Parts: sequence; C-alpha cells; structure tokens
Amino acid sequence: MKKLTLNSLLLIYPKLYSSGFTLTESLVSMKILSITLTVMFPAFMTFGMENSNKRIMSGAIALSNNVLDNLRRSRITTVALGNTVTTQTYSGYSYRVNQYVCVDLSNVNATTPTCTTTGNASPSRDILIRIEKGSSPYEQVYQVETVFSSLR
Repeated sequence: MKKLTLNSLLLIYPKLYSSGFTLTESLVSMKILSITLTVMFPAFMTFGMENSNKRIMSGAIALSNNVLDNLRRSRITTVALGNTVTTQTYSGYSYRVNQYVCVDLSNVNATTPTCTTTGNASPSRDILIRIEKGSSPYEQVYQVETVFSSLR
C-alpha cells in the first residue's frame, strides 16, 4: 500500500486546508483597519465640533431674529431705552441676550457700548443685540446692529 503524503491529501481533500483566513491575513487586515481609523478619527472629531458650533450659531441668529421681531411689533417710541439683559433657551442651548436700545449708539465693538438714552423725541432708535453663550465669563456668539425708525 502506498503511503499518503501531504500533496496526495490535498488532492483528495482540497477544501481541508483552504477554508477560512490565516492568522497572517487577519492581522494584516486588522492593521490596515486600525491605520485607516487612526487617520480618519481627527476628521470625525473636527466634523463634530464644527457641527456643534454651527448649531450654536444658528440658534443665536434665530434668537436675535425673535428679539428684533418682538421689538418691531411695538411702537418704537415706547420701547425702553438702555441695556436689557435676559437669559433665554433656544434649541437646547442657553443664551444670554444683551439688548441695547439707544437714541445714539457709539463704540459698538467695545465690551460695553456707549449708549445715549436721552432725547426720547427722536423718531429713531439704534438697537444692538449681542448673543452670548456659556457662563461667566460669557463668550459672544453673534451680534447684530440696526436702526428702527417710525414713519411720520
């Protein structure tokens, strides 16, 4: 009787040694996957941070639009002059709204703008809305400046 060798066994049972992945193939594929994920992870984190910042910014813009719409609904000469600070929540975020209504507004980019509140007879009002996020110290997210006037 003829002795069976490894080559003759492979001819008789070809699937015996060829099914599945070898350890080397598995390790190489895991290494490729880990390198790919390592390169892509910072991009995913950056994308998540940018998405969060854009949601905060769009909430601040929508909140400033709501504040300005509320001011537009009232008579401009009856709106209280000076600085009003409120805290409002919009789309899950808490914002601090600084509303400056002035007869003459100057030095807008300063931390505290110069706001003239005398002269109620003027038919126009300078309005500055600053939206801030966080807790003390607050971080300014959005600022809008406009002039409201009444028609004669």
